[in-house]
Amino acid sequence: MKKSSLILLTIPFLLAGCFHRNRVEPKPVPEEHVYESFRNAKIWFANMYSDSVTLYKMKGISQDIPYINFQKLYSEMYALIGISTDPYSSANNYKLRASYNGDIVTMENFYGSITFNTNEETINVSSVNKVMILSVRDREKLIIANGIETNFVTIDNDLTQDISPDTPKTFNLSNYDIDLIHEGKDLYMPMATFNDLFMAINNIPLAYNGKDLYFVNSFNNDPSGIGATELEQRYFEESTWRGTRRSQELATFTYNEMCLALDNLYGLKDFRNIESFDSLLTERGWKQNLLNTDPNNYELAMIDFVNSYLCEGHTNYTKISSFNYGTDYTEVYKAAHDANERYSYLGSTRAELLASREEHNAEIGLSICDNVGIIRFDQFVKASMNTSAYDPQYYSYAYLHDIDTPLFFKKAFKEIANNNQVNKVVIDITCNGGGMLDAIPWLEAFMTDDPFLTIRSSLTGQVTDTHYQVDLNQDNVYDENDTYKGKYDFYLLTSNFSFSCGNALPTVVKKGNMATIIGEKSGGGACAVGALITASGTILRLSSTLQMGSLNEQNQFLLNENGIEVDYEVSRNNFYQDSTLKNIVNNL
Repeated sequence: MKKSSLILLTIPFLLAGCFHRNRVEPKPVPEEHVYESFRNAKIWFANMYSDSVTLYKMKGISQDIPYINFQKLYSEMYALIGISTDPYSSANNYKLRASYNGDIVTMENFYGSITFNTNEETINVSSVNKVMILSVRDREKLIIANGIETNFVTIDNDLTQDISPDTPKTFNLSNYDIDLIHEGKDLYMPMATFNDLFMAINNIPLAYNGKDLYFVNSFNNDPSGIGATELEQRYFEESTWRGTRRSQELATFTYNEMCLALDNLYGLKDFRNIESFDSLLTERGWKQNLLNTDPNNYELAMIDFVNSYLCEGHTNYTKISSFNYGTDYTEVYKAAHDANERYSYLGSTRAELLASREEHNAEIGLSICDNVGIIRFDQFVKASMNTSAYDPQYYSYAYLHDIDTPLFFKKAFKEIANNNQVNKVVIDITCNGGGMLDAIPWLEAFMTDDPFLTIRSSLTGQVTDTHYQVDLNQDNVYDENDTYKGKYDFYLLTSNFSFSCGNALPTVVKKGNMATIIGEKSGGGACAVGALITASGTILRLSSTLQMGSLNEQNQFLLNENGIEVDYEVSRNNFYQDSTLKNIVNNL
């Protein structure tokens, strides 16, 4: 892109959870910088918006590629979200102090520094944890807050260790023809670049529709946009891009920005031996249509690339761009998925298992067959119900299954404890497709007195092995009564479908020797789920930079993308026949 001076548009800033305040018009900028007058625009969250952020149009650069003032947006956005994730933080911690040395702008705050070289087009971050990832509890380690640590779950600092440290990270924007612009005491970058590197990395990206910005976490997963929520309808229907062609400049920028994002934020890039996404897209023939100004050609290429190739269960094409709203790509979407060997296998396996489970009347919840208790559940859910005020006996398994996994298991183990005959417990995750990582330490605590998670950042290579103390009985005392370890023999029943958290659980179970794993090799899926929004507004779900795995004897990280081998194979035909399953575990 050509270097240019800046031109101004205004977009209001969201204060999530706050209603629209009285509008404050932005101060006029010097006339020599104005290309066109500002317009009122918004950042939408549900049906609320606020009004304090400015988007800039740069001279010589299309209005479709708005820029932002980095200092202002980082300080405000990170303070807003950072305070909500870290009660010990303050807005002042995120405010940036800038220093200048020619083309180099260094910005520092309480957590670290970000150095911009506007000649070489690079961004150097002193610590990804400290200045980029808001969900990290301990900014020296890769300990994810994300709701895991509560009144009844605390970090065991004596056992938690960093295997590899957080290291500085440099993003080279010149490789993607993306310009940083330094004018006066201000640093400007494209909104889409800020969105990828500072919002998507936290799984809170914004989608731009040519007019406004939208938090997309509440959007549904219907790829066509049909059946959209009220917020999605606004996103599509109020788009200035709807029904138009993309400018060549936007098409080119969208492609380059997507390559930047995928090269840095796709957690399985190295695992899949992808050197660069530009090379991949070029070699496989997608690049030409991804650069096409016809939005239909672009969308078809996106669907084929993401669903037929990139998708591995976590990565998925989620929502069309507003350019194509009203076009039904359902059949194309399905055909691309059908061509994806892994995705198709996971889907067909799950369908077969559910049919077999229904045939044998094996239901969600607890069943007891003589001395064996069998607990079946299909998702990991963590709500705000984990207090001693809730007695799970008053709730059904079906209700708790959809609301809170810890309470679901609390109910099951209370019933097991009341049956003196039971001495073996089978936990069935054969139809479990994953869910919230927050619930895993709780579930581990039933089987062990040392729950843990081992997480690696594909962005920096940092590995942290985090151990927890779980007050399982919620009596506000952590002691030997907070686990069922030693009281029962545990068995974990897995299938080729057991995916994501359904794959992470057998990973920690095998490493921690918490249970005997039986059934089939688990279905895989090692990365936490993230999101990516292209500059043209297409919304993707993505295997993120946070990888789940375990440590080998040399303390090297083992990524568990392809599943965990069982200790004993069990035929799929026997998964849901309780009496047969009882005989199997009693004979191991």
